[in-house]
Amino acid sequence: MTSLLATKTQGTFYDVFASKVSEIQKFSFVQSGDTLVYDDDFLYIVNEKGLEAYTVRLLPAAIHGLNQPMRFDEQDFPLVGYKQLLMSNVCPPSSVQLTAVTNKNIIGSCLVSASPRYIIVVSKSFKEVTKESHLGPSPRKLLHSLRGLARGDAASTDTTWNIYVLEKSNIEEIAQEFMAVADQYYSVSPRMSLDLISEIHFLVRSKLLKERAKVPRLLEVFKRTCVKLTEYHARKETEGDTELGVSYLCLSLMEIPEAVSFLKKINTSVLLRYLERVLLDQAWPQKELSKDLVENIWEVCAAEMPVLLPKILMNSWIKQYDAEKALTVLDSCECTVDPKGLLSQNEKKVTTVFLLCSLGKLEQAKVKLVDIQEVLYAGYCD
Repeated sequence: MTSLLATKTQGTFYDVFASKVSEIQKFSFVQSGDTLVYDDDFLYIVNEKGLEAYTVRLLPAAIHGLNQPMRFDEQDFPLVGYKQLLMSNVCPPSSVQLTAVTNKNIIGSCLVSASPRYIIVVSKSFKEVTKESHLGPSPRKLLHSLRGLARGDAASTDTTWNIYVLEKSNIEEIAQEFMAVADQYYSVSPRMSLDLISEIHFLVRSKLLKERAKVPRLLEVFKRTCVKLTEYHARKETEGDTELGVSYLCLSLMEIPEAVSFLKKINTSVLLRYLERVLLDQAWPQKELSKDLVENIWEVCAAEMPVLLPKILMNSWIKQYDAEKALTVLDSCECTVDPKGLLSQNEKKVTTVFLLCSLGKLEQAKVKLVDIQEVLYAGYCD
């Protein structure tokens, strides 16, 4: 639950659902405002010059406030992977600066109200007007004009009240336009591009959460924002950015072969963390991977993070592979007594035993077992 406190020039959203009231977002208006209203997606404010609309930060505040991922009934989500997409708590922060998405000139505006489909603006003018007039072309970014109705005030021939009924644009249209601008600015100003992509992410994810409907085009836009957020964070070197990059890529539901190719070009560390997360998660959508891809994954692990190789060989959901080839790749790994990034001798021996058993070479496996410390058995052969 949220609450908004605002003056004519600035305002603050508060989260009042938690045990302790916390600030979500502070913002300032381009022009001094008279009245305002907000819904899940936008904040609308009017002044004597017209209507302004801003994005809001209710969704990220709600997602970050969750103690655990959101979970829904399977029937709520008819699309494959749709439920997994919405179960994650990862989301851009609510501190992202609000974006002014439209500024519509309606002289004398004094009241604004919102419904799920329409924005209604009341204005007061001091000129005589015809019984019915129509607004001019509206900005494509947010609002489409339907009509403006003008009715004379019975108390004064000089005062006229006008009611403007504005239809909200489709979220898909808004998202596509934001994405086009974000792509345009990506090479010039990555930070500005990131803010716009975050806005699209907020809007589309909010729509998916509210409606839980089969909206493939909206889902595709959402996936694109996740990939863009992945790319931004994967190019950073911090631990936090690595985790965010992996989380957003998982949210995108990109196929594993495509994800491996994508991350190899950007950041190998993020690739390894991604592989660890998706291959060891038994609940991850399990699709058969090609022999070449599986062996390529082994080789990347052997070269960059050998300690991950035993986990993938023994504990991942990949069960069909060439064990002889796996032994060859494992033998190429360097070992150390301290398995901090590198493979320890005992880990290597346990994995070798596992592979020999899968090949039916039990006598060779028995020989290897002699030198292995018992404490490692439970960790790798459960």
